[in-house]
Amino acid sequence: MNRQLSVLLAGTALALVACGGSASSTATPAATAAPTVTQAPASVAAESGAPASAAAGGPDVSLQPGAAADLEAMLPSEANGITFKKSSFDGSSLGLAGVPINAGELQPLLEANGKTVNDVRFALATPTTTGSGPAAIVMAIQVKGVDAEKLLPVLDSSGSLGDLKETTIAGKSVRTGGTPPFGAAIYLKDDVLFYVLFADQPTTESIISQLP
Repeated sequence: MNRQLSVLLAGTALALVACGGSASSTATPAATAAPTVTQAPASVAAESGAPASAAAGGPDVSLQPGAAADLEAMLPSEANGITFKKSSFDGSSLGLAGVPINAGELQPLLEANGKTVNDVRFALATPTTTGSGPAAIVMAIQVKGVDAEKLLPVLDSSGSLGDLKETTIAGKSVRTGGTPPFGAAIYLKDDVLFYVLFADQPTTESIISQLP
């Protein structure tokens, strides 16, 4: 698994804590790994009115869900017997909800495309049940009006997406990588980048088939 997938999976563990979700036992190794938590700069916290402890990634993180209801609605509510709890956030929460991009890393892309952090939104779908069966987490990241393809280099500091491979799932062009149970699939649609994490093949197919 390449470095970016490792960071992505570690960040997802933070997402579950911050958003009140839960994953099955297949996701446990990611939570027990020592994640490198991305942090939102103090300026972002100041703009959003978030407490300083939240900007530092401390235990008092307080996120306001529902900031991108239409993006949230693109994520599935159920797939292969797994039900999901969905939430969404705006750019002021970058680095605080498990998305492996912080405001500093995203800034060059924003400036190059005439955008600001106010154009950034993301959504999460996390499983509502635990157990020994399949698990899955779905993320969506959007920079409004910017082709999602441009987000791929931002997700990998080296500019190369390593072991991600192009394939077709549910009739859609998807990039996959990692090894189960730490697999990941990335699907691009217009200005939205979707992630499917921790899912087995049937669950991945069900999720991808429901995405726009």
